[in-house]
Amino acid sequence: MKHSLKTAADGLDKKLTDIEDSLIQRKYTGQGQDTTRFPQRLIAKITYLAGGVSGGDYPPNTQQMEVHAMFKAQLADLRKRLDAVMTTDLGNS
Repeated sequence: MKHSLKTAADGLDKKLTDIEDSLIQRKYTGQGQDTTRFPQRLIAKITYLAGGVSGGDYPPNTQQMEVHAMFKAQLADLRKRLDAVMTTDLGNS
């Protein structure tokens, strides 16, 4: 019983960490060239896009709108994954 509980907890941790790793870069140390060593994750990309859009005098261009739609779809997918973990693994409805 103890072994199966640890296995289940490890599996849950892995699923949640995979979702988190899609959103943020957890390898940053705050020193040196972290942003060149490790790829940006979704939240950083959204922040970059928002900065570009908010800094202009014109509405978002076609490319910015396409990237927004792409990020929105990625967020929806991550939300579905999180909801599945919460429902299936934790039994929350």
